[in-house]
Amino acid sequence: MKWFLVSLTGLFIVAAAIPAWGGMVMYTGESAFTAVLPAGYYLEEFSAYNGYGDIGSQNFAGSVGSLNFKYTVSATPSGRLYKVSAGAGALSTLHGNDTILITFTGDPVHAVGGGFFGTDYDGNYTTATMRLVLSDGTVEQYSNVSITDFRGFKSSQAFTSLAINVPGADYDDGPYPTLDHLYVGAPEPATLTFLGLGTLGLMLRRRGRYRASNGGMPGGFGCFAT
Repeated sequence: MKWFLVSLTGLFIVAAAIPAWGGMVMYTGESAFTAVLPAGYYLEEFSAYNGYGDIGSQNFAGSVGSLNFKYTVSATPSGRLYKVSAGAGALSTLHGNDTILITFTGDPVHAVGGGFFGTDYDGNYTTATMRLVLSDGTVEQYSNVSITDFRGFKSSQAFTSLAINVPGADYDDGPYPTLDHLYVGAPEPATLTFLGLGTLGLMLRRRGRYRASNGGMPGGFGCFAT
């Protein structure tokens, strides 16, 4: 076994130079979002829901390479979704003040994005104030001005859920929260490895400072065995 010194400050900088997966990043463009998913993604376009009628919770599954993504879409508190023809098929809610809840149950989801917009009583697109709440506490609220408006999120921390609602929507008159064109994805494993090295570097740097104050090695360096 040989030992060598490496600057953990340098390792941390390398990790910080990968902004794509270093914490939460939000995208408002669909092409920009898919461009940072090199490992691929599962896209659900909800074309099978082109029509009208209330339905219960729906389960979805898709594979990308060795990744198996699964999730459930439900409506709370009513428990009833509503299929609409907006966007050639989309999922909405039976009541305007319901929340669409997406619960991820398969392989870890580090990226999620889609079209989130309002529909009226007849299931047609309408402008609305959309509120998205992710499981990590991220909240995005914005005024939806087009059926093609997009929001995408990615993080080094896996998401377990996404909630979509229209604040202040009327029970009967809406606007109704609506979901279409949903992407789920994950980063390349190597990217997460780099992030892990950055975190490890910071931890050991802190330990190094403690050792330096006690006659040990300088705080900017640590030991690795190979």
